[in-house]
Amino acid sequence: IRPSRKLFFSHLLEQLMKDGISPDQVRSVYEVGCSLGYQLRYMETELFPCLSDLQGIDIDEHAIRAGREYLRAVGSKVELIRGDMQHLEKNLGDKMYDIILCCGVLMYLKEADAALVVRSMLRHSCGLVGIAGLAHPTVDNRLLKGSTVRSQDRTFIHNIEHMIEESDGVILSRRWDGDELVDGQSIYFVFAAKGRGKS
Repeated sequence: IRPSRKLFFSHLLEQLMKDGISPDQVRSVYEVGCSLGYQLRYMETELFPCLSDLQGIDIDEHAIRAGREYLRAVGSKVELIRGDMQHLEKNLGDKMYDIILCCGVLMYLKEADAALVVRSMLRHSCGLVGIAGLAHPTVDNRLLKGSTVRSQDRTFIHNIEHMIEESDGVILSRRWDGDELVDGQSIYFVFAAKGRGKS
């Protein structure tokens, strides 16, 4: 996986340890926007030795098909599901996961739609929610009054912290590196949990 994603997972592990959770306590992971499933496979083989439930959703039918073929060939437990993240609540049903991730895909959704995805992620997490989004190059994302459009590709730069707090989530940690890039990717990570008493 790319160095920027390894950095993300390093922060994720650090947050789990802060919460007193060891990697072998993580049993279930769900990824929103999983593509070929390479990040789920990385978690299965490198990070969480006791995972029994690894699922991911992506709208790209070709990626899901190719990912399933590869994962089956290597004996992986990862399950890839074709679906639209804008219908995440329906896709998740009544399932709960120790960790729910969404890396580099909220940028394709307008603010209101991205906020709904964040709300569903928090609702279905019994542990940690981790999100990687586009960093605004000059203004810390948490100071943005609303989402802005990136000029070169018309994708969206969000204030993910605001979305989490509006969904009664709790910010655990974050990282914003502004215009600094790692393998061409901006760094804006947010880790959160469901607020106490929320379901």
